[in-house]
Amino acid sequence: PCLINNTCAEENQYCRGYSHKRCVCQPGYRMNETTGICEDINECRERLVCDHYCINTLGSYICACRESFQLKSDKHTCQLRTDLSPTGAK
Repeated sequence: PCLINNTCAEENQYCRGYSHKRCVCQPGYRMNETTGICEDINECRERLVCDHYCINTLGSYICACRESFQLKSDKHTCQLRTDLSPTGAK
C-alpha cells in the first residue's frame, strides 16, 4: 500500500491507483516477489534490443555500435558511417 502522502517506502517504486492505491515498480524495474523490492531489469540479457552492443544501466539500457558504424535516430539500430574516408586517402 501507498503511504499517506502517496509515496512508497521502497526505492524505485511509485504509487498508482485511485481508490485502491498500491506501490508498483518504476519502468525498467521488476518486483522481486520474495523480497518485495523492485530490482533492475537487465534488458540486454532478456531480449535482443540493440544491433551491436547493449549496455545495461539502472532502470534502462544504452545501445552502442562497432567502429565505423553509428547509432541511428531510433537509438537501437546501427548503420555504416558514410562520412569516413578510405584508408590512405588525402
